[in-house]
Amino acid sequence: MNLSDVEPQAQGLRLSQVVGGAIAAGPPAPEASTPAALWQGLVQGAGNIATGLGRLGARGITGSPEAVKDIDRYAVTRQQDYQRTPEVRQHPIASAVGETIGEMGATAPLAAARGATTGAAALWGALTGATGGAIGAASTARPEQFARDIATGAGTGMAVGGPIGAAGAVLRPPVLERPAATPPPVAPPAVPPVGTSPRMAPVQMPSGPPRVTQSPSLTPEQVPPGAAPIAPVAAPRPAPPTPPETWKDAARMLVQRGVRLSPGQALNMSERERSMQTYPILQGLVRGRVGRSVDDFNRATVAQSLEGIGGIVPRSVKAGYPLMEFATKRFNEAYEPLLPHISLNREGVTRVIQSNPEVTMMMSEMAEDDARRLSTIIQNRILGRFDENGMMSGKVFKEVERDISARADGFAGGRDDELARALRRTLGTLRDEVTAQNPRYGAELQKINRAFSLFAEARAAAVRGDKGVFTPKQLRDTIRGNSTSESRFSQGLEPLQAFADAGMEVIQPGVLNRAIEPTRSGARMLGDLTAGGALIVPYLTLQGAHNLPAWTPSPSGLAPVAGVEAGKRVPRRDPRQPVF
Repeated sequence: MNLSDVEPQAQGLRLSQVVGGAIAAGPPAPEASTPAALWQGLVQGAGNIATGLGRLGARGITGSPEAVKDIDRYAVTRQQDYQRTPEVRQHPIASAVGETIGEMGATAPLAAARGATTGAAALWGALTGATGGAIGAASTARPEQFARDIATGAGTGMAVGGPIGAAGAVLRPPVLERPAATPPPVAPPAVPPVGTSPRMAPVQMPSGPPRVTQSPSLTPEQVPPGAAPIAPVAAPRPAPPTPPETWKDAARMLVQRGVRLSPGQALNMSERERSMQTYPILQGLVRGRVGRSVDDFNRATVAQSLEGIGGIVPRSVKAGYPLMEFATKRFNEAYEPLLPHISLNREGVTRVIQSNPEVTMMMSEMAEDDARRLSTIIQNRILGRFDENGMMSGKVFKEVERDISARADGFAGGRDDELARALRRTLGTLRDEVTAQNPRYGAELQKINRAFSLFAEARAAAVRGDKGVFTPKQLRDTIRGNSTSESRFSQGLEPLQAFADAGMEVIQPGVLNRAIEPTRSGARMLGDLTAGGALIVPYLTLQGAHNLPAWTPSPSGLAPVAGVEAGKRVPRRDPRQPVF
């Protein structure tokens, strides 16, 4: 239809309407930018919380009708002005996002704390959601029905915040938050009797001529540059960590040491996660996550031994044989500067081995063949390495130590396990004798030996493991086998025992001890496939949420702002319509 077909009167009417509308509209609004819209929303969001609190305070604190009327008028005018701004009209999504961010920032104190369990997190989410709902409703509630709108907003916020709090505790369990590192407690320094080990009872030395306690080959002029004389006083020994009393304590201990927990381990559902390893679709993924925790456990165990010599274990070091080789090199590097300046005399070594009550007791309780083998090894591999003057250099001592350690590892885990324990006791006595006969370097040697004793536990556990990777149970069994005191072990006071117990509580239930048998039943296979397909997305979601950086906010912290948003949407008067 052409304009000429329309009656002139109608043309004039329509034209006047268009022209009149254009004149009334005035000049077009200036173009607004997206960042400006975000900022406008941010300010509005923070102001929503302040306005809601102000309206609640005017009614609950002042009670003045004039104050209530003034702040109610301000709330309505403020909302009308915000809706008219060019930024909101041209960028409604950006301004809405900014408004939500502003509300999140203003309600951050409510989101800071959360429950330690799923139930407590749900309760806290409901409480903070109700608070946020009341504040959000108060920011735009109708004056004539203020109380009812507040109650409705609080109830809506509670209904929304509870599930969000519970979901947040599942997606980001509190145990995954690494607490601030605190220095370990240090036991009072003590001077152990000569010839004793930090884990051995005092030894009564037999009477006789005094033995040499200072290496005759070391003179003051031979002290390396920069090395201060060291008195033969034991360095302070770190007190063992407190054994974990609950699963949460155990999980926190592991996380603090850098162990990355799988979703099942983080939620105290390791046994269920273990059953999920039978599902064909999920088994590779779940085994990979559980195996990663075991690898981290190995690295954290070895790292605790290297702490004594200032070493660390990078995560790039593969668990198993490469990890053992890495730590061995670090200890060799720590010993290397001291070896040219230490030596041993045969008389002192012979006396301290023969008078050691633990070695003597072990030999008396062994089978006759095993006791003979132990005596032969000590005679040939230790006492037989002294020269014609009855002296042993530091280099030869290191070779002896490496040889005895390798033999002990080879005997461990089988019928010769008792022989392995006796060799380790003998080697510990030999290390103590090195410290006693070289007092100038006594404290440094003792520090290295103490750190190496922890590594020896990890290395012995690696012998029991698969390709050098040990489980928490294998570490704990090794510590128990090497313990010299049932009382200390029963109280969890042996070195590394608390960490092994934590791994037993959190990691071990999900570790498979044998390969999963293939499913034979067709119906069972179909069920496993269905279950694996249904669980793979939730499992990946949990894994992704658990791997978020520590600085990211917890999903539980969204409960207050969700309550605010729910409270703002309580039915109320259109803000564009004047109230007064």
